[in-house]
Amino acid sequence: MSNIPEDLVMNVLSRLRVKSLLRFRSVSKSWRTLIDSPTFIKMHMERSMKIGSTVEVIHRRNLKKFYSLHLDLSGNPVRDPEELPHPFGYRYDLEDSVVFEIHLVGSCNGVLCFVDSARRIVLWNLATRKYFEIQYLRIETPKFANFYYLVNYGFGYDCVTDDYKVIRLITTYNGISECYLVEVYSLKSDSWTRFEDLVGNTYRDNHGILVSGALHWIRDDNESPIVAFDLTEEEFNSCALS
Repeated sequence: MSNIPEDLVMNVLSRLRVKSLLRFRSVSKSWRTLIDSPTFIKMHMERSMKIGSTVEVIHRRNLKKFYSLHLDLSGNPVRDPEELPHPFGYRYDLEDSVVFEIHLVGSCNGVLCFVDSARRIVLWNLATRKYFEIQYLRIETPKFANFYYLVNYGFGYDCVTDDYKVIRLITTYNGISECYLVEVYSLKSDSWTRFEDLVGNTYRDNHGILVSGALHWIRDDNESPIVAFDLTEEEFNSCALS
């Protein structure tokens, strides 16, 4: 089997379903490394979309369960939804809907980003079912902001630096004063960067939507209700409605 060219192996494996790939990861260390590689994951996703199927993840917060649904190009399911194993582990199988609340922040290139009520963030690879818990960063707010704060998240892929990034927007206020903070996590460097949000204005309770290399949020500003964060430049741009 070692005599088979790697590009041929990759070509064949990229045509298989995820369930088959999970089994074939046990064939050898080289196959496991190949299937887990970002290059193969991208190739598998691109081929899946070309043949007319994709995967949509459905999040049901009240039941804390996740499902994958395969659709054709018309949006019709090609088979019944399949329940996915829980990325946070067995401790979230409990019935406590407050402590064990889980949110799907976003997805990109087959990698999903989740955050729980304890503000723990997990990246989950759908193809390999492997997940990575991001190092915890405590939310630091100004001394005056002891009344309330709102946290918005975003997740996306920076194609220029070949890096996955998680964005955390923090709006803190006590009814009189407000402060806006931005925290950026880089998977490549496994580190957080914290700086002030110069755009300002309170964000609504929503996760960032990735479009053209930038994450977009809705905020409370009639003139520029949408703000975009460029993942490469790591800077904001306001979007006015025409």
